[in-house]
Formats: sequence, C-alpha cells, structure tokens
Amino acid sequence: PQNNFYIILKLLILSLMTVVLSYILCYSLKYSRELFKKLLKNDFLRIFVGGIAVIILTVTIGSYDYNGAGIHIIEKIFNDNEFVSFAFVLKLIFTCISVGTGFKGGEIVPTLFIGATFGALMGSLLGLPIAFAAAICMISLFCGVTNCPFASVLLAAELFAFKGIGYILIAVIITFCLSGKISLYSSQKYIIFSSVKGAVFKRKIK
Repeated sequence: PQNNFYIILKLLILSLMTVVLSYILCYSLKYSRELFKKLLKNDFLRIFVGGIAVIILTVTIGSYDYNGAGIHIIEKIFNDNEFVSFAFVLKLIFTCISVGTGFKGGEIVPTLFIGATFGALMGSLLGLPIAFAAAICMISLFCGVTNCPFASVLLAAELFAFKGIGYILIAVIITFCLSGKISLYSSQKYIIFSSVKGAVFKRKIK
C-alpha cells in the first residue's frame, strides 16, 4: 500500500499484536513441554498420548491442514486471499501438543504458518491488504520468537523480492525491541552493550 499516516498507524498496531503473539507462542510451547512431562513421566507413553490426541483433533476438525507444514495454506493467503479465521489458533494447539509430547520436526515453519494466518485475519479487521498483513506478521513473528532481526529482514527480501521491505523493517524493529528475551531456544544468550566503545572495551578485557 501507499505510504500514509493511517497505514503506518495500522502497521504499528499490527506489530504490537504480533509481539503479544510472540509471547503466547513461546510460552505455550515452553509450558506445554513442562506440563506433559509432569503428567506423563514415561517418554514413550507421552509420545503415544500425543499422537492419539493429534488424531482425535484431526478427525474432529475434519481437515489435515494443521498436521503438516501447511505451506499450501500460506500460498492460498498470498495467491487467493483465502484463510480460515481461527487457523492460527488451531495450528498453535496442534504444534503445542506435537512438540510438547516429544515429537520433533521444528517450530519455524509452524511459526510462519501462525504468523501468516494471524496476519491475514488482522489485516481483514484493520482494513489492510490481506497478503501485505500476512507478510508483515509472518516475518515479524519469526523475528519475535527467534530474536534474529537481520535474518528476518533477509528472509523477507528472499521471499518477497524486497517488496514492502521498508514496512517489514519497521515491524521487525518493533517486534525485536518489544519481544524481550523470549525465544523458542532456551540456550540462546544475549549480550547488550550500551555503546560500540563499551563493546570493544569488554571484548578486550576478555
């Protein structure tokens, strides 16, 4: 969309809501692991129960859209502006059950799925182009849960051929600054220096 005050305002709102979603996603995955480990001590039993839960949910919903990577769902948003309003909630639930009970397959693609579907919904509510809002949330949510702003911008440049990169840069900066130290990766470390001089000085001491 063309640059104007209302677009920037809506972009700020969208970014702030993505920050909230970053917290929800990270803490949901963290506490789901802890909860399932507490309830089911045996690893094999926990995985078995998780598999049964996913099967029951799939049959109840009547769709396999939330079992795999879901790339085709993301493509529908960008190509046809088609999305299910509560898709990001369902994907979050499926991911928490799968990862929480011990299945391994990564959290990044589900993050892109959740970001894109959440962005599509919020874009429709805020009066923003669906694909534009989906792109903003997909990249900024990735930044929020990984704390990798440079990688996020490069990912956006690769996926969208630098289209709307200015808007995405704003969203990434806001998400990175406000998402704090939350991360999908518990081993991630942070070193924040007040100035370049301080950084150089500290490194010399080491």
